[in-house]
Amino acid sequence: MLTLQTWVVQALFIFLTTESIGELLDPCGYISPESPVVQLHSNFTAVCVLKEKCMDYFHVNANYIVWKTNHFTIPKEQYTIINRTASSVTFTDISSLNIQLTCNILTFGQLEQNVYGITIISGLPPEKPKNLSCIVNEGKKMRCEWNRGRETHLETNFTLKSEWATHKFADCKAKRDTPTSCTVDYSTVYFVNIEVWVEAENALGKVTSDHINFDPVYKVKPNPPHNLSVINSEELSSILKLTWTNPSIKSVIRLKYNIQYRTKDASTWSQIPPEDTASTRSSFTVQDLKPFTEYVFRICCMKEDGKGYWSDWSEEANGITYEDRPSKAPSFWYKIDPSHAQGYRTVQLMWKTLPPFEANGKILDYEVTLTRWKSHLQNYTVNDTKLTVNLTNDRYVATLTARNLVGKSDAAVLTIPACDFQGNLAESKCY
Repeated sequence: MLTLQTWVVQALFIFLTTESIGELLDPCGYISPESPVVQLHSNFTAVCVLKEKCMDYFHVNANYIVWKTNHFTIPKEQYTIINRTASSVTFTDISSLNIQLTCNILTFGQLEQNVYGITIISGLPPEKPKNLSCIVNEGKKMRCEWNRGRETHLETNFTLKSEWATHKFADCKAKRDTPTSCTVDYSTVYFVNIEVWVEAENALGKVTSDHINFDPVYKVKPNPPHNLSVINSEELSSILKLTWTNPSIKSVIRLKYNIQYRTKDASTWSQIPPEDTASTRSSFTVQDLKPFTEYVFRICCMKEDGKGYWSDWSEEANGITYEDRPSKAPSFWYKIDPSHAQGYRTVQLMWKTLPPFEANGKILDYEVTLTRWKSHLQNYTVNDTKLTVNLTNDRYVATLTARNLVGKSDAAVLTIPACDFQGNLAESKCY
């Protein structure tokens, strides 16, 4: 047999949820406002109004109302009994973003029953969008960006608006995942001024950015030059000629360029002086380069008067300067072994390979000459960095040159002193 308390709860549940089988009953009351959105750190008051039929059935009035937030009872000091059917609750300095607020009544003196519930959503009104700017990427439609300001904690819509003096364009609504930019849906027209601004709106307010007025031709970002190629010169080992194809926007605007280069193994770039590339062209000769050195080049462009945006960098292109004759003679020294036959000695000539910046090309071979004092000349062509010869004990003058495809270096010269008949050097020791 059901207890009285259980029967009362069941009867109450049936009364509050169904009027008859298959029909939903209206709630016993309601809360106003229904779907509040309030500003953070502001005050807020809600009112719960009971319906007469519930009050009569349960023998209750507004004094029986209990307010709760997130299942916690609100202190009665925050309640105000307006009349027998209505009670209000007031919050000061709301700091939570979402509050579940319920109005409840005490039935039969002890049973708490929910009457109605709402969610209080908190946030901030939008700030005025700032730093509005637009860009026209060549071949694409105009895109504008802005700073949206502080976080509002609410769904905030940003709308980009634009117009000519005589025509309004369709609004551009920013997507939720990119709320600080929008790309217009119409084709860009150059040499006609357009006015652009942004509106930001949420449940707490609406604000408008400053308006900007411009000719889209001054917001162009060209495509980068393409087909960049590098050609060397047999006549001049210090230059490389660059050629490229300009972007299509060249038919609308004049261009200037930024050309950068570096040696293949370097990490930092050098730049051609801007005044040398300040007008439309499709080639440029880079000078004062090192012979037989591989360089990497890249190029970008923008509107000649500097109004607009630089393009992205082109694809990089490599080129090697032509060879030049070695710029320096190799370092050169000798070693004399003790004589094994009277009147002769073994001399080993040695030298260092030239570093690339002095070799100026691939060293093909070395030429050594030996001249005995007041006697004939002996020539040797060597592919190594040493030469061993048998010489008399006379004094010799040796020369050494390095040769590449273009020519020979200057000669390095050293003197091999004479030895006496006992194998001792006449001018220094024989080793």
